[in-house]
Amino acid sequence: MKSQNSLLIFLQQVFRVSEFFVVLTLIEALFLFPHAASLVASGHGNVAFFVTNGTPGYILQNDSGDFDPLAFGKQSVEGMLNSDQVAPSLGYFGFGNIAFGPFRYTTEGGRQLLVLKNLNAEAVQMDSLTGMFSFIRPTNPGEILAAIQGPFLLSVFCTGAISIAILELLSRLFRRVQQDEAFTAASIQRIRVIGILFIISGLLRPLTAWWLMRRMADYALHHTATGIYLHTPFQGSFTAITTGLVVLALAELFRQGQRLKEETALTI
Repeated sequence: MKSQNSLLIFLQQVFRVSEFFVVLTLIEALFLFPHAASLVASGHGNVAFFVTNGTPGYILQNDSGDFDPLAFGKQSVEGMLNSDQVAPSLGYFGFGNIAFGPFRYTTEGGRQLLVLKNLNAEAVQMDSLTGMFSFIRPTNPGEILAAIQGPFLLSVFCTGAISIAILELLSRLFRRVQQDEAFTAASIQRIRVIGILFIISGLLRPLTAWWLMRRMADYALHHTATGIYLHTPFQGSFTAITTGLVVLALAELFRQGQRLKEETALTI
């Protein structure tokens, strides 16, 4: 029993620490855009905004080759750096650049984007490419970043608020379990709310991510590129929704357990 209580206390502390880091990420997001604009304008760094698997993220890199210390809340940095989509856009053109993406490029009207010749003089055509859209040493980095600031911050704060709510509910739930009050109406209600929040997160995050991709593509095409089309497919994920449904099923099991507990108490 003592070891079980120790585990529950440990998990509660983990949830509290996780809440703290989520709050730090939200605070960081408030300073991200002015800091990134200053870094790019000075020519001492790059910033890349991207969406992977329906989740927005970013990378800040300074001219020393290190990650900017403000960017501790970035998403999947190691994986994106090693990919062929973001890494070239961060350092290939030096510093003072902004990158959006990754996009799939095609020409308007479905025309071939590239027609190449191989060593045997045979035609090789490509109708689409995938990569980042880079602004090379722009004169107005603040204006470029302002175009995507709204959808990016909305995604971060919605996801962050839901994460904090879930962690807080889990902490309170485990405290109830520690007090041997797992099969109570309050505990069951908390489990049910956690499931609903997971489902909301699974629906809201890809929507805000798609809006961010759309804004990045619209700015790139309106201010720079002509004759091409940047595809912004909806990147949904059923993981959070499935998790929410499982948690709701668990809440129903707890409700049945509560009912059996009450019937047993009445019988005795």
